Order: sequence, then C-alpha cells, then structure tokens
Amino acid sequence: MMSWAVLAVTYCIKQYETNGKVADSMLVNTVLMLVYVTKFFWWEAGCWNTMDIAHDRAGFYICWGCLVWVPSIYTSPGMYVPCQPSC
Repeated sequence: MMSWAVLAVTYCIKQYETNGKVADSMLVNTVLMLVYVTKFFWWEAGCWNTMDIAHDRAGFYICWGCLVWVPSIYTSPGMYVPCQPSC
C-alpha cells in the first residue's frame, strides 16, 4: 500500500519536472490515491477482521494483490497522465 502512495507522488513529480506544472487531472488523481491509502492505514485494525483476512490469513491472493495488483494497476492512470502533453 505504501508503494501505491509513493508511485502516485512520483508521477506527480515527474509531470512537474516535464511540464513545469501539475495538471488538475494529475492533482485530483494523486489526492484521491493518497486519501484512499490514508483511509486504509487509519482503519488498518478493522482490516484484520474482514472475511478474507480472517479465513485466508496471508494467502497468495492477498499478498499478490497488495504487492503487485494494487501498485501496478491502480496507479496506471497516474502513469499515463505525465506522458500526455495536453493533460
């Protein structure tokens, strides 16, 4: 989950270095990602009581999802925006 936040901020910094400013779309994308990650850590104790954690513990899908799926797929819009000059 931390890599998700780091990648979001990194893409924002990349757009600033490339274009000299941060577009509104990139700012909204980064803020929404950071709010979601903050909410996750704020309610982290409650996550241990969810059905998938209670029964699967640290199973493959949970570990793979947090380590690979979330950082790569959920940050792909943020990776796309700095590459576009009109965004």
